[in-house]
Amino acid sequence: MVIMLQNPYRQISFAVAALLLAITPATAGLAQEVRLQPVDVNEVGEIVLLEASIAGNEIIDYQLTGAARQILSVDLLTSNAANYFNIFAAGSEEALFIGSTRGTVADVALPESGAYVVRLYLMRSAARRDETADFSLAIGLGPPEFADSLAGGPDYWSVDGIGRDGLNVRAGPSTRYKRTGKLSNGEVLQNRGCRLTGAERWCQIRATHTGVTGWVAGQYLIEAAAPQAATMPDGGPVGNGVPFDATGAIACATGSDQPMRQCAFGVIREG
Repeated sequence: MVIMLQNPYRQISFAVAALLLAITPATAGLAQEVRLQPVDVNEVGEIVLLEASIAGNEIIDYQLTGAARQILSVDLLTSNAANYFNIFAAGSEEALFIGSTRGTVADVALPESGAYVVRLYLMRSAARRDETADFSLAIGLGPPEFADSLAGGPDYWSVDGIGRDGLNVRAGPSTRYKRTGKLSNGEVLQNRGCRLTGAERWCQIRATHTGVTGWVAGQYLIEAAAPQAATMPDGGPVGNGVPFDATGAIACATGSDQPMRQCAFGVIREG
């Protein structure tokens, strides 16, 4: 199998030397095929994009070397929702990142210099059904001073400097992810954390008042003040801890034999 690394990432191709090992993981009673593939990240800030397929009980271990405190950045775009990755120090089974509980975007500060493994797999239920997944996996190393992907930055952003076509909201932190929405200049966004995809900053956001969520290019964001929260009349609902995007009143009755009256309501939008 040959993996091609396409633009906008470093163009490179190399043959995968497959090393097949039969192992019995502690969490499964089935032998699994492990394919070991070295990944060469030559420069800090470079992204290596790996495109391949995985099926059934197969596991792919992508191995690379990093320095202490560098940020190992990994994100996964896959055709199968049961496809995840974990991150380990080579030779250890103690995961630094577990995709099935934390998602498909990782930024891990390496605890020490050495070899690390990004292990790609299908969840057991999908593996037993011999499902397949077509995926692209982006792997890069960032400088040590770049903070954890969910730390730092202002609480809110404002969209700035975008043309009339609007700012694309994407499902992941790269242009290879599908577009899920658009934003206009001046829209206020909740900051849910930024990270570096190669040399580009991407930020996870929630648009206030519409609830649109996703990732946007950080170059079009500037710090903003918190938006004015929708006010709730006394005695109205208090919500679930998330500020209401809108409030109002609607005619209601508390029972079929009760008279109609005005009841306060609050709305939390989900895009």
